[in-house]
Amino acid sequence: MTRRTRIAISVLLAGIALRIALPFGIQAILERQASAALGRPVVVENVSLTLSRGAASLEGIRVGTEDSPILRCSRVSANLDVLGVLLGKIGLESLEIVNPEIVVRLLSDGTLEPLILATQPPAIDETDEVPAEATSTPSVEDEADAAEEGSALPLHVDQLMLENLSILLVPSGGAKGNPAELGLGRLTLRDFSIGDGKLDFGSIGLESPRVKVRRDIVIAPASEPETRPETEPAEERQTSGTGLDVSGTDFTIDDAKFVIQAGEEELTFVVDLSVREVDFGPGERFPVRLRVERESGWLEFNGEAGVQPVALQGNLALEGVSLVSVLHVANPEIAARIEKGILGGKLAIDAGIEESGVRVAVHGGLSVDDLALDAEGRHLTVASTRVRVNDLQASPRKSGELGIRADLASIEIDGLGFRDDTVDPVAIVELRELRVKADAPRWPERDLAVDIEFRGLGEFEGTANSRLVSGNGPSELEISALPLGPLSGYAREGGFLLKAGQASLDGKVESEGTRHSAKLDLALDGLEIETIDAGVFEELFGMSPDLALAVLKDPTGGVRLPLHFDVDTESGETGIAFAQLMAGALRQAITGILTTPLKGLGFVARGVVGERGEMQMEPIRFEPGSDDWNDGEEDYVAALARSLVARPGIAARITGRATEDEARRPERLAEKRAKVVLRALTKAGVDAVALEVGPVAIGESGVLVEFVARPQNGTSSQE
Repeated sequence: MTRRTRIAISVLLAGIALRIALPFGIQAILERQASAALGRPVVVENVSLTLSRGAASLEGIRVGTEDSPILRCSRVSANLDVLGVLLGKIGLESLEIVNPEIVVRLLSDGTLEPLILATQPPAIDETDEVPAEATSTPSVEDEADAAEEGSALPLHVDQLMLENLSILLVPSGGAKGNPAELGLGRLTLRDFSIGDGKLDFGSIGLESPRVKVRRDIVIAPASEPETRPETEPAEERQTSGTGLDVSGTDFTIDDAKFVIQAGEEELTFVVDLSVREVDFGPGERFPVRLRVERESGWLEFNGEAGVQPVALQGNLALEGVSLVSVLHVANPEIAARIEKGILGGKLAIDAGIEESGVRVAVHGGLSVDDLALDAEGRHLTVASTRVRVNDLQASPRKSGELGIRADLASIEIDGLGFRDDTVDPVAIVELRELRVKADAPRWPERDLAVDIEFRGLGEFEGTANSRLVSGNGPSELEISALPLGPLSGYAREGGFLLKAGQASLDGKVESEGTRHSAKLDLALDGLEIETIDAGVFEELFGMSPDLALAVLKDPTGGVRLPLHFDVDTESGETGIAFAQLMAGALRQAITGILTTPLKGLGFVARGVVGERGEMQMEPIRFEPGSDDWNDGEEDYVAALARSLVARPGIAARITGRATEDEARRPERLAEKRAKVVLRALTKAGVDAVALEVGPVAIGESGVLVEFVARPQNGTSSQE
């Protein structure tokens, strides 16, 4: 065997030995250096090399202990660009990462366990010889040269592919019910390069990403970790930032699935996103398309975005979007619970971040169909709602408040229904149409003008006009034929129910906080009430229910009343507030009707309720021992007569009185006095059926006239 042959064989055997030993050496170095850098054990099960093609593969990668890993990856493969290396550049034709799984633990204090525990540079074996220049402190000139040359070797990857990524957020201790999970079918980066302190991308694509989170997940701000590293942390080192250059990059997300877990229910959304030719330059815009789908509903945005300054402009269209899903995601703190509702419409949006804050301008309309809300026993249903805004703008003010203005805002509602189960009987109100128009609203000036038109069952219709300045202002109301029967339950607090009747209102209502005052002209037709607690009614109104109704009704059977009242709804109980309103208004109306014909005479009704619920009036005064009344009493009797004629539902009980000092037979004197008043009232036009002479009373002087409810088929006591 020649010497040349022996040399060739030796080289071949050395190459084979190197080929066999090199992967093991690389594997050992990787495990040692990565473990030191991460502060956790790193295991690589296999390293494969194909030097002829410049290919390398790492298999069975694990970071962390076998029982508690933080990262697993089945394979990382790379193909080296050999020609690029010969030209002085590190390049990869492809880099593929397969089945990476990352586990992030949520500690008991709400913080995230750090993935990297060690902050020291990788340890160097003490037996290794380290050149002196490697341990010396670099000079200022050296650092400047390094900055010019770049902080890292230039690297270019034609295609970087990550397949089947899985990231899990798990509670510390391995409890069931992961707060969050992220999965990714494929991430593709094309023309990816690192050099001169920058990252460049040609395009970024995400296929079938999956995100699942619990709605109630809470991650606290970073604090001291639950597990401390055994090694002492090294001094904080200054690192130079790496620039990210994505100019001209296309970014796409296809078929992304987001799952939000709300209790036992899971809400799933599918998202597609496309961003073309990204440009972060000042004033530059680039096209954006976003589509989100859930069940049969979708929303889509087509427009442009900018970075310097941050801006978004375009059109938002949505159809069939479940309002329940939207509020499940937002998880608002509101008393009302949305049971159903479908959202749709089109909006033009122009938004951005300025020096003073966020600015938003909206133009267009939205609709909500088949809406149902439940607020603690009070239910609202709407067949369809259409909301339109013209040039609605929201922007921050110098005071820090959010300023809102619009040229016009309108709401059209069809098929509105309201049911209140908290009162008995249940209150039910239905409207066929409701139209609300706000002209040039302003906030925080709280300058708002609103016009309302509505139509309900039967002839029920009305209008309202409200003008609010600084949050307060009068509302002009005009309501006709409001049915009272459905509101009967609200009157129960007053001791009665509204069996029948219609109300019409015309006037003004003013509000300030929880206090409301009204100056209204009220007309009630066909009013019928049913007493359920006469004692409560008489305590509130100062008379029996029958008498109150008789006092209210005019000769046509209707009620025409001027109402001025104040009510405070601070308690938030609608039924009680309505009862307070009704009680105050009726009390004022009754007192006004009874006293109006008599006020010119200095007469004031005492409002004392008798045993039978009657209101007792001032007595008619007579000369001592005579059946002739005092001078001026004829005017008082005439005023009583006018009250009885004006309210045909009222009857009068006449009681003659005398003292034993006035006559030997005071009973006879008392009877004569009663008949004098009876004849005077009859002569003044009072129906005799409405007059009743009761038993005489001995002990006081004069004649007492008491108002009571008129019997339906009564007869005169003078017959």
